[in-house]
Amino acid sequence: MASVTTLTNSPAPDSLARRLRRRLSLAISLLLVAAGLGVDGLIRLQLEIEFDRALLAKAQTLAQLLEQDEDGVDFDFVPAAMPEFARGPQAEYFELWYAGWPQSRRADALQQTHLPRLKSRSEAARYRPLRLPDGRAGRSVQLDFLPHLDPNENLDPARVAGLPATLLVARNRDGLDNAIGHLRMGLLGIAALVLWGSWWLIGTSVARSLRPLAEIRAQLATLHPRALHTRLAVTAPVSELVPVVDQFNALLALLESAFSREQEFTAAAAHELRTPLAEIRSLAEVGGRFAHDSALAREYYGDIVAAVTQLESLTRNLLALARHDQAGSVTAGDEVVDLAQAVAQAWQREAMNASVRALRFEYRGPAVVEVYAIREMVDLILANLITNALAYCPPGAEISGEITSTDNGVALAFANPCEGLTAQDLPHVFERFWRKDAARHAPGHAGLGLALVRAYATQMGVKCGVHFDPAQRFVIRLEGFKPAASRA
Repeated sequence: MASVTTLTNSPAPDSLARRLRRRLSLAISLLLVAAGLGVDGLIRLQLEIEFDRALLAKAQTLAQLLEQDEDGVDFDFVPAAMPEFARGPQAEYFELWYAGWPQSRRADALQQTHLPRLKSRSEAARYRPLRLPDGRAGRSVQLDFLPHLDPNENLDPARVAGLPATLLVARNRDGLDNAIGHLRMGLLGIAALVLWGSWWLIGTSVARSLRPLAEIRAQLATLHPRALHTRLAVTAPVSELVPVVDQFNALLALLESAFSREQEFTAAAAHELRTPLAEIRSLAEVGGRFAHDSALAREYYGDIVAAVTQLESLTRNLLALARHDQAGSVTAGDEVVDLAQAVAQAWQREAMNASVRALRFEYRGPAVVEVYAIREMVDLILANLITNALAYCPPGAEISGEITSTDNGVALAFANPCEGLTAQDLPHVFERFWRKDAARHAPGHAGLGLALVRAYATQMGVKCGVHFDPAQRFVIRLEGFKPAASRA
């Protein structure tokens, strides 16, 4: 017997659970990174918008301080009211240019330096990053506007020719960058916690989800050729595994049945072969003692020939069954065979043996029935059917053969009385070496005739079945012969 590889409980180098855990963790990590980048971008954008709004509000406040009256333009900036523009480590900056001034007005924190302004003018506020005079990173807003008219003086805007002014306000963005940095650290911390929790949850979920596979794996480890009755069972079946388990159990059932048939076949074949071999040996031993008696020697030689003929027939039938098992494919045959004529010829060959037991044969059906088949197989089928009927039919009985047309093709049926055969025996009649007589007393019969009938019929695509008719006669029916007239 071939060696059987034993499954162990050690985990595979790259198990399905590990693979799922890695891939799910990678997928969640990618999603977290994408979500983190999206959240970071949205919050950073919102923080910059709020920063710019505050910067714009301060710029607009300064712009309101530039007023025009009858005497000209005046910038009413009070440093004490806005101490953030004084010198200091957190100083903010502004610079105001007016076309009628020789030089700009600027925050005290700027001292002798200037803020970089855009030469072009625009009605909208313009923001941009810049490097502050003290070296810090900052952000600025530039407003291009006309001075406001003094509300305390009744000035006509049409008569006042206002000159353009440009205001640039800048502040450091340390607070903004710190908020963004804290946000990113928080996002990284949350992502790390989510990844750790996901790794644990994924491992637990995968282990629980794959528990049916682990059960099947444990059960597979216990399988052995001598314990093929074992079947796989899962406590919590899942839809993906149910067909696999069912198919595997079906294969186990087929293997168990095949092993059982093989054992029964081996025992039955050995029993059938032992009988003629023992008879030949006995005849040879006894005949050797009477070799001088020519008449007795001829009788012994005749018995030896009969035993060898029985052995040869058994061997030939076994080879035929083996060829059928190896064939696998079905072929209906291309030869036109007159089935009615073949039945008549088959009975004619056994007519002498039938007359010894006063057995009669009656044929019912058309005189000519042409079908596509294999002539040799048809003759072997008919020979085995008639031989089987002759062997088990009581003396003086009638054997009938009938050919009919059905929706599935041409059907051939043989019926004969068979004493002792019951309905419980019908499932076994096509088994190899099966005989109703457990002691196998019938000479010249090994129980292979009907097995050969079904094998040849199956090879030609013909269905083979048995039943009892209303008269309790044993009927063998072959259905599915293709009429020759049906092929174009």
